[in-house]
Amino acid sequence: NNNIIFGLPYAVHMVMEKPPQSTMYKGIYNKLLSEGYSVYLTDIIKDWWKGRTWDPSDVDLFKEEWQILQNDYNLSPDKITIVCFGKKAEKAVNKINVGNFISLPHPSKLNWTTWKLRIFEKAVYSGDINYAKKRYPNPSSRTNETVVSNEVIDEILANI
Repeated sequence: NNNIIFGLPYAVHMVMEKPPQSTMYKGIYNKLLSEGYSVYLTDIIKDWWKGRTWDPSDVDLFKEEWQILQNDYNLSPDKITIVCFGKKAEKAVNKINVGNFISLPHPSKLNWTTWKLRIFEKAVYSGDINYAKKRYPNPSSRTNETVVSNEVIDEILANI
């Protein structure tokens, strides 16, 4: 079908509860904003369609976007920290000189097991099992939007 739908990264233009996964992303951004940080959202792939794959032109567009961001706000690269969600974003950011960046697993629901393992690895290797218990208060606790968004926020704040 030839319908075109425009949207913003992570569905930030949608009502808070719809789609459900956007609640998590909005929680992350709202927390960063409440901490006094400015947030600029983008996606390495600017346009999606069935069968769309990542290509070098996506990196070129991101590089232009990066330069505009610096110039429009008169910011040096060391004053900006980019948070990369996922390997595609990390790979693209590594292709240009962006200064500070944090690479995290993508927080999408498909990656929640990765986040759970990450939380338990931190607890085991730090010797602080209470870290995992804080995220999973009882044995029946499941990984959900709150668990992942809190972990994402903590990792971002610890690294900026």
